Amino acid sequence: MPDQASTRYEEHDAPGFIAEMAKLCPGCKVIYLNADADVSQQQQQFNSVIAQGATAIVLDPVDATIAALQLIIAGDQYNTIQNRLKSWQWRRQTLPCNCSTAGPRRRK
Repeated sequence: MPDQASTRYEEHDAPGFIAEMAKLCPGCKVIYLNADADVSQQQQQFNSVIAQGATAIVLDPVDATIAALQLIIAGDQYNTIQNRLKSWQWRRQTLPCNCSTAGPRRRK
């Protein structure tokens, strides 16, 4: 959430969202963070949940432009990782290279 000055987030929105998520996805872990209207702090929090392996992020941005850039970067990173995994899996299936779980070995 963008700030703590608006008590609505702390008293209504966050508890309501967490309760609804518990109903919809009992196995999901909800991480609620509040940036206290600080763009830099929200960026750090965003990076932190990405590093923790978040598979979904609900964001109320302090600065919509910065948040949009963060989402683009996170999406690009995710797509890069997925493309590398697909490429490695394709090579592993098609090349006779005695591939290990660490990835394909280079031929000499």
